[in-house]
Amino acid sequence: FALAGLREGAPDFAVMSMPAERLGSEFTARPVYTTTVAVIVRAGHPLANAQHLSELVGAQWVWPSVHSSVTRGLARAFRQARLPEPTCLTTCETLTGLETLVANTDLVGAVPFEVQRARAQSNGLHTVPLLQTIEGPRVAVLRWADARPTPASADLEEAFVQAARQLARGTQAPA
Repeated sequence: FALAGLREGAPDFAVMSMPAERLGSEFTARPVYTTTVAVIVRAGHPLANAQHLSELVGAQWVWPSVHSSVTRGLARAFRQARLPEPTCLTTCETLTGLETLVANTDLVGAVPFEVQRARAQSNGLHTVPLLQTIEGPRVAVLRWADARPTPASADLEEAFVQAARQLARGTQAPA
């Protein structure tokens, strides 16, 4: 959805997860950082203390969408561990909706780690302490390739990049 606006110059740039499809040459992408995925459950969930992906085989999941970068990272981690892909019971494209489903059911959710870290106190959800790191979305600044940013736009982009990199350094999942 953000890519269409970039062609018209509204917005000047987008800070977002890299799309699954390959970007055409009409766009430029400035990589910022790669997130990790947090697996989240409600308090008292039977899988709350799982340490290995194998313990999550058979769990029923709620995902942001079937094609989200979080979901792709989760599926990739299960494949790399030679485990059956997780089963998605439902999708929920809003963060608060996903959190509500996880908080009130035995569904297991997945969100970017820094999102869960920022919201854990308010949402009451627990991050499953997996020993494996699940690589999540690659965040980048995307622009229309022919765009000529104003000085203010270039400064704002740089501020976003610096803030995102600082956030990434301070919120990466423990290894």
